[in-house]
Amino acid sequence: MKVAKAGQPFAFSCLPYTAEELENATHIGELPLERRTVMVIAGAVRGVGGIDSWGADVEPKYHIPADQDIDFSFVLNAK
Repeated sequence: MKVAKAGQPFAFSCLPYTAEELENATHIGELPLERRTVMVIAGAVRGVGGIDSWGADVEPKYHIPADQDIDFSFVLNAK
């Protein structure tokens, strides 16, 4: 499979678990049996945390505005 976005970078992941399943499991043994692939396509990703562990925010160029919609398109090509 090919995933593409014209002109701009984007992020995606393909995992056998949903974000909720991963968040609720405190140990790998608490995850359900793998039965599907969960693909997440994101037009923008801020990342986690900040510059340091004392609460400094990420650099301004990595901020994602919360008051604006972010439109993007992508193509999935199963070849």
